[in-house]
Amino acid sequence: MKRIFMIFCLSIFVYSCSSDDDDMANAITVDFSEFKEFEEEDVQPYPRNIEYPSDVSFVGFATRAENGNLYFEEIFGDCDMPEPEDCFDIDALDPRTGFQACKGLYGYDCHDFLIAVRSGEVEVINNISEFRDLTGGEIDTLPEVLFVLRADSFRVETNNIETGAYKEVNDGFEIIATKLISDCAPIVANRYHLKVLHSGEIKVLAEEEYFRSEYCI
Repeated sequence: MKRIFMIFCLSIFVYSCSSDDDDMANAITVDFSEFKEFEEEDVQPYPRNIEYPSDVSFVGFATRAENGNLYFEEIFGDCDMPEPEDCFDIDALDPRTGFQACKGLYGYDCHDFLIAVRSGEVEVINNISEFRDLTGGEIDTLPEVLFVLRADSFRVETNNIETGAYKEVNDGFEIIATKLISDCAPIVANRYHLKVLHSGEIKVLAEEEYFRSEYCI
């Protein structure tokens, strides 16, 4: 098992502060008593918590900036290829491809990569349809929902129901999440009430500005 943890995207972003704009309209009007807050075990490390079919023997997950910097890497399972790098050669991937995890942070877009070995063949997962195929169908568990959210640059905070919460509904999950809109002069983060359907589609039910600062990350 190999893990490399580095400072990445909104994991360093502090949401405990509120916006300086006291007149900001609150567009999200939900009954938080109906939601559950995300806990640490829900979020870290969520790719490992995903249930993969029995023919998937190896999964590698990485986050990389378009300039080539590697921010996060985790591999788990057994690589049955002749060389370990045959299963997960992140350097061979174009850093401008993959799922977009964050946009414009530190001047570069960041992308997530999910690589799996299924039935002895290496597969690079490039979209939600391929992710659904890999995991066996519908997006119906929290780790899968978190992957879908992250792929669209949304983040959830743990142990804070106002910025990281969920409830299961008939056709998916309703989520309270945030997204970084601007990273410098101003820093702007918006808060969202979302619905993640079993198909993997994300619907925005409500949106509001949650944080603003004239500094830079």
